[in-house]
Amino acid sequence: MIIPSGSWLTGPIHFKSNVNLHLQEDAVVKFTDDPQDYLPAVMTSWEGIECYNYSPLVYAFECENIAITGTGMLNPIMDTWRT
Repeated sequence: MIIPSGSWLTGPIHFKSNVNLHLQEDAVVKFTDDPQDYLPAVMTSWEGIECYNYSPLVYAFECENIAITGTGMLNPIMDTWRT
């Protein structure tokens, strides 16, 4: 999947096997700060304990052959999460 230059607002990105997320130059993927966008809960870990929790920004469960390449940026909006 190729992300062209520009600013792109999204919720979590859930990978499937055999996917390369390529961020072209000047591409900025901004993640929303609305907790509802990160539900339903997914299997993850918190401080080393496996549990169901909000989806991470980038999530890959039981995937293989995945990559994030390119010179673009992943940029979370953290206002809500900081509080």
